[in-house]
Amino acid sequence: MLRNHTKVLLSISIFLSPLTVLAADCSQKVGCDRKACEIQNKIDVAKANGQDRKLDGLNDALQQVNTYCTNDSLRDELLDKIEASQGEIVEYRAELDEATVEQEEDKVAKYQRKIDKELLKINKYEKALSLLQ
Repeated sequence: MLRNHTKVLLSISIFLSPLTVLAADCSQKVGCDRKACEIQNKIDVAKANGQDRKLDGLNDALQQVNTYCTNDSLRDELLDKIEASQGEIVEYRAELDEATVEQEEDKVAKYQRKIDKELLKINKYEKALSLLQ
């Protein structure tokens, strides 16, 4: 019985290891270079898995990034996302205040979670923005 489990685990690791090797490390890249690297990793995985339809879309996406992406456009996009999240927080805080007045604890918790989620997004966007500058 133990041998069967070992064989299964070994065959799974052999199957998955090429996918791990294919993925380039994009963590040291920033901006458009990072975006292109991440798409290229997805292309490599799609090729390895024979996902031709997905591959077509990814190749188009890579071409779009290589043609049109600039760090300035990424910066503008991040600033827009930060602004949108800040707007969501304003709305959620109003809902939170109303739920607090009405003593609806489930809604209070719900809106607090939503605010926390938006704050995490803002933090992520600001971190990405700082790498572009």
